[in-house]
Amino acid sequence: MKRTISILAAIASAAGIQAAVTSTSGDVVTYTGGLSEENRITEDTLWTNDFTYILDGKVYVTDGATLTIEPGTLIMAEDEQSDLASALIISRGSKIYAMGTPSNPIVFTTINDSITSVHDTSDLNDLDTGEWGGVVILGDGLLNSDKEKEGQTYPDIDDHVEGIPANEYTVFGGTSNDNSQGILRYVSIRHGGAVLDPDNELNGLTLGGVTDKTVIEFVEIFSNSDDSIEIFGGNVNPRYIVSAFSKDDSFDWDSGWEGYGQFWLSIGSATAAGNQDHGAEMDGIVFNGDNVVAEQRGMGIVYNATIVGPGSDSGVSEGLFEISDDAGVRYYNSIFSSFGASDHVIDIKDDAVDGITEIPEGDTVPRIDLQNNIWWDFAAGTDTSTWVNSLDDAGDVIFSDASHNNTVEDPMLRGISRINDGGFDPRPAADSPALTNALYAYPEGLMSVDYQGAFGTKNWLYGWTKLSIDGYLPETNEVAAARPGALSANLNVAAGANGTIDFAVYGELPSLFLIRAAGPKLADYNVTRTLMADPMITVRNFLTGEIVAEFTGWTDRADMVEALSSSVGLFSLAASDDYPTEDETSAVAIVSLNPGVYTVTISDETGNGGFVQASAFNIDL
Repeated sequence: MKRTISILAAIASAAGIQAAVTSTSGDVVTYTGGLSEENRITEDTLWTNDFTYILDGKVYVTDGATLTIEPGTLIMAEDEQSDLASALIISRGSKIYAMGTPSNPIVFTTINDSITSVHDTSDLNDLDTGEWGGVVILGDGLLNSDKEKEGQTYPDIDDHVEGIPANEYTVFGGTSNDNSQGILRYVSIRHGGAVLDPDNELNGLTLGGVTDKTVIEFVEIFSNSDDSIEIFGGNVNPRYIVSAFSKDDSFDWDSGWEGYGQFWLSIGSATAAGNQDHGAEMDGIVFNGDNVVAEQRGMGIVYNATIVGPGSDSGVSEGLFEISDDAGVRYYNSIFSSFGASDHVIDIKDDAVDGITEIPEGDTVPRIDLQNNIWWDFAAGTDTSTWVNSLDDAGDVIFSDASHNNTVEDPMLRGISRINDGGFDPRPAADSPALTNALYAYPEGLMSVDYQGAFGTKNWLYGWTKLSIDGYLPETNEVAAARPGALSANLNVAAGANGTIDFAVYGELPSLFLIRAAGPKLADYNVTRTLMADPMITVRNFLTGEIVAEFTGWTDRADMVEALSSSVGLFSLAASDDYPTEDETSAVAIVSLNPGVYTVTISDETGNGGFVQASAFNIDL
């Protein structure tokens, strides 16, 4: 279904849209991509859920601009191929805040999709692929190599993202893992991976030089013709990632990524539109050849993955893993099944095989380490001595060493189906060994759970994924437990002291919290006390004392702060005719918190103290 768009630029201005808007018709806004200033988003921009946004070409967010997208927003892309393929690119130095909710996701899809709302059932399925490009986020995180072999010196290495002709806005990488590229939560990216040239497609989600200050969680990539998600360098920690029916690798990392993944799901299929390649392809550097000697050799560590291939009898001859180019690869507490390669499950190339025995300084396990995982249903049979392709059979130790606790047994998942018949339920059944097997210890900062694989008793796919909306999952009568959604307190903080509020995050899943410390703005509401001039928010884990986040100010995220504040009924911090105070120093934290108990400390950066209103709201409720 094509949409006819007429040019009504005045409506675009009224809608608060910036720079790259070229046409608006009713509730449909079209962005025509390109490299010229008038085609790029160069100012902070808010996309609201009362409009549908069309990407016509490659739309770049540049010049340090921030793109904020409201929950429930639908973004559709024109279906051109080759160098005209549509995509959204967040260039280095810019940010995206795309924050859907469990019941109101943000959806990126093709213009040919039948849906007019993010809640609609689509007439497209996993046969529909490669109809547009994808979403690209580029940062200045550390890389260890560049594909042109330009002889750059670590740590000052950058590169151009693959899948897009190189230009000044496709550069990623840099000298710091300290900058955030924004937030991507409860986002579904569908039917992408357009072909630019042979063997040069776009990933569904590309993360280049993205750092751990960036939140990437609850993201679904459905039927992409290239990799579902590929990570190039940086140290981002993606979690709750869904790869459904990828036509290439489900997960891929490269260029020295050093981060953690947790709760990754892949379900593969073999169709006329294309077959799944590997469950994951892991590379340490971005080109084949001599290894780069750099401080950041790369180490991807994944806990609680469930990777289900297209079926051991599908006729697809690829294996589960391919490891190459000095990659550091660790998987723990995961479930792997259903790949069709008859001669191997894992392929470790000669340029990575040293990682099987090499223990990095200060570490206790090798660079390639797979422990406490369940393995099941491979065309390679049940003789694990044949499962690893590696030089001199070095990789056999993965299964021959009993201390690794890798078991070959049925994980007893509740249901595996690759069509929308309500039969796909990747949770373990009540008597599954995934609920009772020994687990590898969790490091600080990850969620410590008591099961193998990406799911416990709660199916976190419900409500926001295409898998859920289009009927791949069974119906559920699950009722959410009652839990507090908001907390507010007025604090009078003495000079040099702190004020605190405590709250709990319940359930199995993390929640996004908006935490505000409003000081100067209270003057507009007839508060006559001495107000805290420059609040600062520190969020700590109540039990461990670990600092989870620290925030000052809010104007650098103004659109996001104002949109979220309005959604929960908080007054605006911005100046207006009725409330004229120019408040740039009240503090706002927007942070994803794991289940647990937290203490929020409010202090005055000036040291003087004063009256402050502290609030915490669970945005996901």
